[in-house]
Amino acid sequence: MHKGMLHLQNVPNYSGILMHCGQTPEDTKGCLCTGSERDPDNKDRVLGSVKAYLRIYPIIADPLDKGTDRVFINIID
Repeated sequence: MHKGMLHLQNVPNYSGILMHCGQTPEDTKGCLCTGSERDPDNKDRVLGSVKAYLRIYPIIADPLDKGTDRVFINIID
């Protein structure tokens, strides 16, 4: 299922941004950590990271694997 890391490109002033599992700011250095919801007891922590990653990975990776040049992700703060 996993064919490689998802790498965000063309982000102004940033490079090396990956999408991966993680739950806290300590799990990332500017990368995107997946999650299905915020921890109600800790606003800086997400829950369901692995489950969310397994759900989103094929949505992004499969079109790229089939030859689509680009997939777009909108980041909303």
